[in-house]
Amino acid sequence: MIYGLTKVVSAILFAVLFRFRVKGRGFVPEGAMVLVSNHQSYLDPVAVGLAMPRPVYFIAKEELFRIPVFGWFIRQLHAFPIKRGVADRQVMKTAIKHLRQGRPVLIFPEGTRHRDDGMAAGFPGAAFIAYKAGVPLVPTAIKGTGDVFPSGARFPRFPKISVAFGEPVTFDASADKKQAIDETTQRLMDDLKSLLTAVEA
Repeated sequence: MIYGLTKVVSAILFAVLFRFRVKGRGFVPEGAMVLVSNHQSYLDPVAVGLAMPRPVYFIAKEELFRIPVFGWFIRQLHAFPIKRGVADRQVMKTAIKHLRQGRPVLIFPEGTRHRDDGMAAGFPGAAFIAYKAGVPLVPTAIKGTGDVFPSGARFPRFPKISVAFGEPVTFDASADKKQAIDETTQRLMDDLKSLLTAVEA
């Protein structure tokens, strides 16, 4: 109920304030998938959740769950915590559990936010989780969220925000596990960069 109500309110605000647009919905497959996205803002999970027709489960840093009320709220929005800087096996188990139940899971492979359109190298966790769960990965480019609260700004701005989905990526069955995960991670990051270049926010 909280997820659905939040989505309705957010959809209205994003349409009015940010002229929200979605491209490439036809690339989104049925069933479970790992949505792999660039990360510019705390608004990113909201943007992807609005772009998807089904509820999305997403990974968020553990520190956010310690904030009174807010931590409870993001759990209602299907967030689950990750410990940064360590190999967090629990978050992988939780993500795989959601995927095996047919749910989309959103992961930010850069591991932290980058406010501009530049991207850091991707960690292999997203590809590893998808490999273990046997699901495709969908590159998901977000543009505009990093401009809502630019560095040094005292008040929010209202840029256009866009989400663009790319063609799903699957694994090469003939490659060994490490090779498949490494190559898939690199391809995903390349696809995200191309999507970011193509989409107009």
